[in-house]
Amino acid sequence: MRIAVVADIHGNVRALRAVMDDLREVAADRVINLGDCVSGPLEAAETADLLISLAWTTVRGNHDRQLLDRPVDRMGPSDQAAFAQLKNHHKGWLSSLEESVEFEGLLFCHGTPDNDHVYLCETVEPDGRARLATRAEIVRRLAGVQVPIVLCGHSHMVRCIGLDHERLVVNPGLSIVIEPRLGLPVCANKRSD
Repeated sequence: MRIAVVADIHGNVRALRAVMDDLREVAADRVINLGDCVSGPLEAAETADLLISLAWTTVRGNHDRQLLDRPVDRMGPSDQAAFAQLKNHHKGWLSSLEESVEFEGLLFCHGTPDNDHVYLCETVEPDGRARLATRAEIVRRLAGVQVPIVLCGHSHMVRCIGLDHERLVVNPGLSIVIEPRLGLPVCANKRSD
């Protein structure tokens, strides 16, 4: 089985369509979306409509949650812009998204498996600067996770980090295709403007 993974679309329906064109070439059997689907000043409603119609397995990102769990005046500018475009059926779809999904022996999440706001592969220092997380920090964030491969989004940074006991963490940045039986990406990450 070939699984395509996308992440952090942030309402960029044009980039999403470009990724969809790429996916036709790689013939994925399943697509999994790692969240942060619509937040941004672009085409939130159009992006949500397209994602709903595609029926991809989608996990909830921090911005997907923030569009639902706080008053508009407490949202950041990107969330406010998206919220203004969304209709009730879009919000209903966002509220149905799971925090993480396990499929074919892989775990898919947005940030960490139990917190969509925490980066899995990066650590934010007290002064606000981000750095690559140490393997020990990542292992702690994955406490209790037994799958060999974890795919996450959130940082928009392409990462592939080998951990203890032959575990692997992959952040596609935007999109990637994997074959679980191989445990490795099978095509290059493509970014669409």
